[in-house]
Amino acid sequence: MKIKNAAVLVLAALVLSGLAPAHHSFFAVFDGEQLVTITGTVTEFRMVNPHAMMSIETVDDSGVMKIWTVEFDGRLHLSRAGWDRTTFTVGESLEITGNPARSGSAIMFFNHSVDASGKEIIRPRVALQNSIEEQRRARRAQRNAQK
Repeated sequence: MKIKNAAVLVLAALVLSGLAPAHHSFFAVFDGEQLVTITGTVTEFRMVNPHAMMSIETVDDSGVMKIWTVEFDGRLHLSRAGWDRTTFTVGESLEITGNPARSGSAIMFFNHSVDASGKEIIRPRVALQNSIEEQRRARRAQRNAQK
């Protein structure tokens, strides 16, 4: 009986473990190969779990208003990078670049933003990758200089 219960538990764990990556599959929802840029006014920014969210009101070339939803990394990742609920403020004008939704709806995953004063905010993961690449280039240049 104990072996049967253990086998059922192992089987259940295997089945349920397959569901976790589906929830976290960035590429199932967003096009990781493309970037879109929008300009608009922040109407809401929430540092919530599982992902921070922003609403931004835009007006296209034909004068039609559209509300975009911008999804961010998780609150914990953003907090570790120094972000808080005041990182973006309602009413501020932003240019935001991100990966668009595959569905074609007005949803994107945040990559970076530039405010009216020119201040840029970069997604923490992108900033980290850029920093790592910069360090690699510096080490490579140092090795080449020693040859």
